[in-house]
Parts: sequence; C-alpha cells; structure tokens
Amino acid sequence: DVNSYYRTMRDEFCMGYKDPNDDAVWNEYVKELESLGLNEILAVAQASFDRQQADLQAYLERIGK
Repeated sequence: DVNSYYRTMRDEFCMGYKDPNDDAVWNEYVKELESLGLNEILAVAQASFDRQQADLQAYLERIGK
C-alpha cells in the first residue's frame, strides 16, 4: 500500500540507503507511488479539501466576514 511504501522509502532516503537526488532512484520512487494509486488518493483528498473550502467560504459569507 502507498503508506507502507512511502514509510519504507522515507526511511531508506533518511538513512542514506537510497539517494533522493539520483534522478533514476527518484523517478522509480514516483513511478511506484503512482502504480500504487497515489494519483487517485490525491484526487480524492483535493476534492475533499475543495468542498471544505467552499463550505467555509459559504459560511463566512453567511456571517458577513
């Protein structure tokens, strides 16, 4: 899953086992995240954020702020 892969790679980057400045390593990391469904997860999160912002804006307009 995305979270497990992210945590594993974060640790490998931080411990120096993998170099995030190496384009081949970084591109493989991004490719794997995408294959695990990261883009869909981000789309759902963005849609949720957009709805919350719209609700907040409507609320602020209702109370005159």
